[in-house]
Amino acid sequence: MSQYTTGSFTTEDFLKELVNQTWFEENLKKTCNPLYIYHEDDKGPGDAVWLYSANRKTYVQIKLQVKVEPMEDMEDYKSGDNVMCMIGHEIFLISFDNIKEIGYN
Repeated sequence: MSQYTTGSFTTEDFLKELVNQTWFEENLKKTCNPLYIYHEDDKGPGDAVWLYSANRKTYVQIKLQVKVEPMEDMEDYKSGDNVMCMIGHEIFLISFDNIKEIGYN
């Protein structure tokens, strides 16, 4: 037998209960992440740079303004730090100063 009583639990009650659940809030935070790109102030969007690929253990040419996915929380870093980031399916070491937040998904 169901744990919910029929007839007295409306859709509005269900949605209120759903929003109050902590798992809902945690999952919502997981889906709303900031978006980052690789950026250098003195170069244009068509330019490319050489970044160190941890996968290939060599430098790889990457176009500017490519989407960057930091592997850890950006709040843990400061100016001058190198951040491990995913670009596509590769891990790169990128200077914190060259990662620009462009908004949220």
